[in-house]
Amino acid sequence: MARTNYQIRAVQRALHVLTSFTASEPEMSLSRLASKTRLHKATLVRMLRCLESLGFIRQTEAGRYELGVKVFELGSVYYVTQLNVERLARPWMERLVDRWGLTANLAVLDEGQIVYVAIVEPKRALRVQFSVGSRFAAHCTALGKSLLSGLDDREVDRIVARRGLPRMTEHTITDPAELKRQLAEVRARGYAVDNQESIPNVRCVGVPLRDHRGRVVAALSLSGSILDLTPEAIRPVASDLLEAAAAITRAMGGSAEPRVAGPGPAVEVPASGTAQGR
Repeated sequence: MARTNYQIRAVQRALHVLTSFTASEPEMSLSRLASKTRLHKATLVRMLRCLESLGFIRQTEAGRYELGVKVFELGSVYYVTQLNVERLARPWMERLVDRWGLTANLAVLDEGQIVYVAIVEPKRALRVQFSVGSRFAAHCTALGKSLLSGLDDREVDRIVARRGLPRMTEHTITDPAELKRQLAEVRARGYAVDNQESIPNVRCVGVPLRDHRGRVVAALSLSGSILDLTPEAIRPVASDLLEAAAAITRAMGGSAEPRVAGPGPAVEVPASGTAQGR
């Protein structure tokens, strides 16, 4: 049992080392890695040598460390099997952007957060605060609520317990019961709405995307300022998103027919405002 526990700790530490590398810090010195992982340098060196021998870590000529090609290979496998949805969704995203002049977003759920997989902007797009690979809270976004709608209440409870419901704006949902009520509405009407819940003066409509087994694997949305995405536009935008979602699901081997967007939530109309949104 002791040996098993040691092996588990070793795996956890190795994964901790690998996930310490980020887009903003793609390579690090031994000292920096030791600081981030809180591992003793001697232990860290042994682990890095092992990871390097397997191709997961590479040491640069300057003696710093970066991820190795094996990580890319694994990421490619994940892309082909899980994120192939991006290739299938992009043509629809471009059509939606051309039709509505809004920003199209595609995201997946990871550890209770949304991760942006693709973003297509109109020519007159507002300044985007997110980029591909960015993470954001799920409870206050149309993408996140679309993704959470594919989970049962127990799974939602676990995410809320881990991530909380931080308030991003005065409109953010901070009550777990209200979140679950809205998720039930998303399942019933087919789409989710973010009415300035994540970013002031930005509105977003999102729909879940399902694979051949009917599981929600991604979410597609259109977002824009409250002046561009008006309350009156929510339902027709949602209908177009649902049509796209049905087509993408069929392309992934699922069975889906375009559905009509159900009645949406009451949406407040601010007297004025400018957006800085995504």
